[in-house]
Amino acid sequence: LTQPPSPHHAWEVTQPTAEDTPPLQATAAQVSIDSPEYREGQRTEKLSQLAETRYDKEVDGTEVGGIPVKTDRESVALITSTKSGLEAMGGTVDWKSGDGHWVSIDIQTINAMEAAVFTHIQRVRAVEREKAAQVLEAQTLAELDAVDLYGGWDA
Repeated sequence: LTQPPSPHHAWEVTQPTAEDTPPLQATAAQVSIDSPEYREGQRTEKLSQLAETRYDKEVDGTEVGGIPVKTDRESVALITSTKSGLEAMGGTVDWKSGDGHWVSIDIQTINAMEAAVFTHIQRVRAVEREKAAQVLEAQTLAELDAVDLYGGWDA
């Protein structure tokens, strides 16, 4: 073991020279925005934003016969289980609509709700697929930027 310097040790302080400093890595400002790496990063970000937008549209809800219907995953599962119960037992059940109002529904109504929710979700996913293809086909940043993630969801 070496001994620590004495408390009276005089430290020599020098300024680093260019030879002492390793070369800097490229900064974001130095990376060409035309580079494939940058473009692929932007593409990945755009696809992530697209998936978030699709999910928001998917769970945004739909309407059946004037009844607002939630389309989040929990509500879709509830529609399926309610359908099973109505098929087995018949009659009507109390249902809380997407806007919070109570309605009585029968098997025909739950079948219509199930079909509308299925159609809504598939339409939203079809839009996402189309937009994802546009993102993947883009060859330049301008083409990538031109892909509209937020329009065209309501058909």
